[in-house]
Amino acid sequence: MKRTAGVSLLALLIGGLGGYGIGRSAPSPTAPSKAQKGSRESPPAPVVGASCQHSDPPRDPAVHDPPMYEGGLAKALSRFKETAGTEEGDRWADLLARVRDPAVEEIAFELLRSGVTAQQLAGLDLLDRLNIENPDTRRLLLDLLRNDPRPEILGGALYALHPCVTDPRESRMVVSVLTPLAAHPDSEVRRRAVLSLAQWGRIGPALGALQDPSPDVRAGAAFALGETGMGSREMGEALAARVADEREDWAVRETAWRSLSRFPLDERTYEVYRVFRECHEAAGEIPEPDEPSQP
Repeated sequence: MKRTAGVSLLALLIGGLGGYGIGRSAPSPTAPSKAQKGSRESPPAPVVGASCQHSDPPRDPAVHDPPMYEGGLAKALSRFKETAGTEEGDRWADLLARVRDPAVEEIAFELLRSGVTAQQLAGLDLLDRLNIENPDTRRLLLDLLRNDPRPEILGGALYALHPCVTDPRESRMVVSVLTPLAAHPDSEVRRRAVLSLAQWGRIGPALGALQDPSPDVRAGAAFALGETGMGSREMGEALAARVADEREDWAVRETAWRSLSRFPLDERTYEVYRVFRECHEAAGEIPEPDEPSQP
């Protein structure tokens, strides 16, 4: 991974991130001073030839000032590790996710190896934010998904396992690990597994999950089908059945309805879509999505 960090980001790392709201209360936003925006009474005079002037691009401190960069990054990593699993730790993670440096990924691995649930969740959250296509990262996440019994760790690993273009054999191996989790006893693990499988090109579990006992899982399945962009008659009919069922949870019906707008509908499914829209849009209960097309 190439090391890069923006100039303003380096200033935050070295300066303790006070302005970022980490380690102390963030200052309340204020209006720019006259020095910042120019006085109304005496606007700044235009600079002759300003349109022809070019400022130098910001220098990357990782390249141009390695000692300062490494010191700031080490400080940030140390503080993140100390506060992992807390609100402050979440803000450090948000900042560190913007730094493209192997040390950031390594601290996530270190937290995962700690055996402490809160730290492992913080490590998984950082990997999710980094979104790095790395075979070593995938192997680590898949090992957790195979062997860890804790639902919260499984859920974090499912979020951190991003879809990517990879060897078909590896893709099949990923799907083989994810598939049993779609039937996990914990409903949140099932929901995330169904979403992840759809991202890896397997919509069968999402179709089946539309009948799951948990409304959260059914809503997640309806969302996953809409995100695939692979409309089919089977998908349309399954989603329309959720929309048309007046006993169904409202969030499931609305999510299925929105997913129907993502791909062409036949006459019957379009009628279900239209009736649901007209019954509720007048009351302002749902905003208008894009109109679905018909074949």
